[in-house]
Amino acid sequence: MDKDKRSEHIIVICSYCKKGLRGQELWDNKIEAPTEMSRTRVSHGICPDCLEENFPNEYLVIQEEKKVRIKNLFEKGYKTLYGHLAK
Repeated sequence: MDKDKRSEHIIVICSYCKKGLRGQELWDNKIEAPTEMSRTRVSHGICPDCLEENFPNEYLVIQEEKKVRIKNLFEKGYKTLYGHLAK
């Protein structure tokens, strides 16, 4: 197959516990195997559990920033999407 027609596939793995990131926020041990139609690259990150365990201060800062962002979205009229998170 022509290299230009292959899809790029990036697997993100936690540097500490080796969980894989599925979607945008789900970390679990089920890392999908790449198909032969894709070019796979590996990237490393840190899952929320390992972040909290190894960097508790940074974890708290990130959680507070997330609450502020969600509150701002809620105030801008995105109640139907984020209202349950703004409490």
